[in-house]
Amino acid sequence: MSFLFQIQKNEIIITGYEGPVSYLQIPETLEDRPVTQIAASAFSGRTDLIYAKLPATITKLGRFAFYGCSALEKISLSDGIIDYGDGVFRQCRNMHEAELDIREQRYYVLKELLADTDRVITADITFPDGRARLTFPEYLFEYIEDTRARAIHLHIEGTGYNYRECVSRKSIDFRSYDRSFEKLRSASPSLACRIAMDRLCFPYNLEKSASDSYQEHLRTFGKDAAALAVLERRTDWLQMLTAKQLLSADALHDSIQFASQKDLPECVAILASALPRKNKKGRMML
Repeated sequence: MSFLFQIQKNEIIITGYEGPVSYLQIPETLEDRPVTQIAASAFSGRTDLIYAKLPATITKLGRFAFYGCSALEKISLSDGIIDYGDGVFRQCRNMHEAELDIREQRYYVLKELLADTDRVITADITFPDGRARLTFPEYLFEYIEDTRARAIHLHIEGTGYNYRECVSRKSIDFRSYDRSFEKLRSASPSLACRIAMDRLCFPYNLEKSASDSYQEHLRTFGKDAAALAVLERRTDWLQMLTAKQLLSADALHDSIQFASQKDLPECVAILASALPRKNKKGRMML
């Protein structure tokens, strides 16, 4: 079981993998040569691949390199990729998370990746000076025929397209990303909870007005937010919710009961630590 590859100009081009593989970690070097490319269709159509990690040495992803990998859930790559072929991750219907290492302040690979999927996907981005987790909602393209005008009009349903427009080849417009929240929160309160919790846990380039908006939403949907955190075992979300006192007494009690039912003592402990305590005189203390 090993990588299939070609050598070109003393560099390695990965052309596939022989045998089954669920967690694919491509090395930086093979035979003492740098691995710089993934060939076109190298892993397309694989049904066993769940996670793929690409090294920072990769500069090119060939057309349809991972096309139609039906089980692929997560990928890890860097901004060193400057040549991103058509449909690299298209039709990877289960892919919901991408780890991206930003070293050169290039966002080309993120923009192309987001264009490959219209489903919900979270980008966990590491910068030289911090970290952000940005979730991009789903959207739907729909073509509507206007027979009277003899024209076809494009209709975009969902907020995901607007969120994706916040990413350009050279930057991420965090202000526009956070402003998109107002439309999302009424359309999908649950997804809005996810975005709000990640932005508050990783407040990279987060302005106070946006922070206030996220906190307001979580106060309103505190029980839903805590339940989501418990289900995904995101203790960082729970710690943030309790530290900022975003959960009402009822939401706290319900969430503790829910975490107990799920047999998650660590979640119970975090939530219970936020319950009001009584002093020696029997008065409630926060």
